[in-house]
Amino acid sequence: MDDLLVDIRNVTYRPNNCTVLNDVSLKIERGENKIIFGPEGSGSSGLFDLLVKTGIDFEGDVFFRGSPVREFDYISRFNHKKDIGYMHGDYGLLSNMSVEQNIALPLEYHSSYTMTEIKKLVDRAIYDLNLDHCKKLRPFDLTRSEILKTAYARAIILDPDLLYIENAFEDHCQLNIKTLMDSIKERAERQDFLNSDNPYLVQYRTNSIQGPMVIL
Repeated sequence: MDDLLVDIRNVTYRPNNCTVLNDVSLKIERGENKIIFGPEGSGSSGLFDLLVKTGIDFEGDVFFRGSPVREFDYISRFNHKKDIGYMHGDYGLLSNMSVEQNIALPLEYHSSYTMTEIKKLVDRAIYDLNLDHCKKLRPFDLTRSEILKTAYARAIILDPDLLYIENAFEDHCQLNIKTLMDSIKERAERQDFLNSDNPYLVQYRTNSIQGPMVIL
């Protein structure tokens, strides 16, 4: 199996006639972690657009598992998005759902698991991230740490090939960051793609996470 998961080649991306990326190339191999590090407006979020918003217009080439994303049809786009876990910068938890319901959502919509199987997977994620004490609570009753862990659990519950964390761990303490970075490290053969301006991630990556850092 080809070890190259993502291959971005000489891409220029100009949404609304504003150059976000200019002749950018980037490769992500299986089992590799990358931290995209740069200030707001540096173009780091544009890389996510290329990987997920497969219908957008850009110059250059973007390949996922060797296939050009601009040639994906509707079904291919739908399946492609299931292969990418996304942790929104604002977490994006549904306020009318509990912790366990938020985590279960991707499994209910994008898998063929039975409800019993879904419960087992969700219970495991809750246990691994120490969320059992708050699994029945809704987002407005959670601490920042619990919100962070819930959003992360939902992003990885489908065991995606690629995990993208937007504005990774912004305004979180080092303990929260370390907890999730340790979990990321355990994702072994998966790829994790962090977009951040948090300098602590650079320090932690140097000490613990094996893989390159891209500065924009």
